[in-house]
Amino acid sequence: MKHSGSLAPILPAVVLPVAFAAYFKALVLLGVEARPGAAAVLAFFALYLCLGGCLTAALALGQHLGRVVALAAGFGVGLVLVWHCREITYRPGSFFWLLVCAAILAPILEFLSRGLALTPTTLKKSLVVLGGMLGMTAVTVVLIFYSSGVLRWQLLRHHKMLGTPAYYLLATPVADLERDFLDPFRNSDPVEFPETAVGGDDTTAQPNLVFILLDTLRADALAMTGGDPEQMPRLNTFLDGAWRFTDVTANASWTRPSMASMFTGLQPEEHGARDVNDPLADEHETLAERLVASGYETAALVTNVGAVGRSAGFAQGFDLFHELTGEPYARAAKVHRAVEGFLQQRQNADGLNPEKPLFLYLHYLDPHEPYLAGDVPRVKNRASYTAAYRAELEYLDGHLAKTIELLRRELGPTTAFLVTSDHGEEFFEHEEFGHGYSLYQEVVHVPAALWLGDDGGDLNVPLEGRDLFDLVSLWADGELQLPAWAEERSRRLRWTSIYYSSEGRLLLRPYLAKVFMRAVKADGYKLVWSAYGDTWELYDMTADPGEQRNLAASRPDVVARLQEQLWSEIGFWTFPPPYERTAEETQQLRDLGYLD
Repeated sequence: MKHSGSLAPILPAVVLPVAFAAYFKALVLLGVEARPGAAAVLAFFALYLCLGGCLTAALALGQHLGRVVALAAGFGVGLVLVWHCREITYRPGSFFWLLVCAAILAPILEFLSRGLALTPTTLKKSLVVLGGMLGMTAVTVVLIFYSSGVLRWQLLRHHKMLGTPAYYLLATPVADLERDFLDPFRNSDPVEFPETAVGGDDTTAQPNLVFILLDTLRADALAMTGGDPEQMPRLNTFLDGAWRFTDVTANASWTRPSMASMFTGLQPEEHGARDVNDPLADEHETLAERLVASGYETAALVTNVGAVGRSAGFAQGFDLFHELTGEPYARAAKVHRAVEGFLQQRQNADGLNPEKPLFLYLHYLDPHEPYLAGDVPRVKNRASYTAAYRAELEYLDGHLAKTIELLRRELGPTTAFLVTSDHGEEFFEHEEFGHGYSLYQEVVHVPAALWLGDDGGDLNVPLEGRDLFDLVSLWADGELQLPAWAEERSRRLRWTSIYYSSEGRLLLRPYLAKVFMRAVKADGYKLVWSAYGDTWELYDMTADPGEQRNLAASRPDVVARLQEQLWSEIGFWTFPPPYERTAEETQQLRDLGYLD
């Protein structure tokens, strides 16, 4: 074929790579809320330009080999384009529609690439160009991965189509890093713990306490922590008269380790109930055991049996530990009926002692996915999931108000109520939905309030979830001066962590399959370390409360200072032997999304 001196035949070879790069980069900028710096913008545009060159070379090669091969090349390139869209936006939602969209794009891309057959190249040259562009793409990925911790974090977490294969090819697996880190602690000398002291017999002055745990309740679900007052109006009204702790950080971002910290006053590393097969070790004194020693009768009505059930060690110290089951979990209406039955049983002194003060633990699960209030998310985006979540809160608010009123009436005016949450929920603030795989504020900032029946107020002091153990212990002993305690307990440094292993095959989501992370907050900053890629994130919590701009590269002084504090608070490590889950517990964990 004879070529003219016109530039028209080679325009597709120039325009298509730039167009592909613009598509890849624009989708990330529009779909990912994290704000990249100038270096990241340039680095990833260069990466996508190389990838665009690969795709263009593949289309050119197809044109040289005939119409059928050209259509196949168009389908392959379309698959890459749609796959990238799915990684960023979760659309299309299924592999079937992924293939359909790629099939639709195939003839369009084949048509747009016909001009590539007119370029002055041969089949051999096209193969060389394709190989060269693949090599340039691979080299650019390697340079990004090793050049900067922030760029590596951007690649792995916000450019997943290329970041996921980069993790498998270049990074040390999370499981290996975790093993290497923990093995020295596994072989250390065991820690001996003192036995629980036996309390006195005089219980007449001790009030009742109802501990209400609202699983997966975000801090912004309640007015006291910045939420819409109309979202849970009954609970908000009740908490208007409570002491409200507005700055509490959970010690973990999923239920078992977070609740174990509240029940023991220990960090997850210390109490050992970290992963899905780790029980709460029986050598630790629990809140229920401490209250029993102080003369309390203890009872628990628990809906999240997969995470904090009897098999996982959470019945320690409870005179009555009742697991409420349902499909997939017992809802608030069933909890209310169980409370009615418990109060009737206690009134009849059927194995219980109504003369003792009561510690009653109620664990609700309604705000947790799957949403059962009827507003099922239609598409995987923030608006759909937020609407479903609000419907759950409305349902929970009505039944919870009835239960609180019942308990106040039956237990009398000396009953106190502690209302809190174990963790929050992410609604795509950081490109994902759920909890248990990150340590951002939407999953670790939790509300907590203590209603004592008299004047309360806001206590804006930095606390951790494990501080509730101390709060309840001192309150039960009559030694709590609440505002003074909060000020004295105020933490300049706060820690939270997550150790989680899914039992599913999340090959395309390795950052969800195995999680090993720890964070420390101090002096207005938050430092997060993740074994996934061995990355660091630093956020200025005053200027950037949504944690969208990673400052780890620009503030190495702050990173170095907080790195020294990251593991400093841990007094000891506990490694309990794995326990055998029941079939019901395993099924509930799977229904709740913990096992894939």
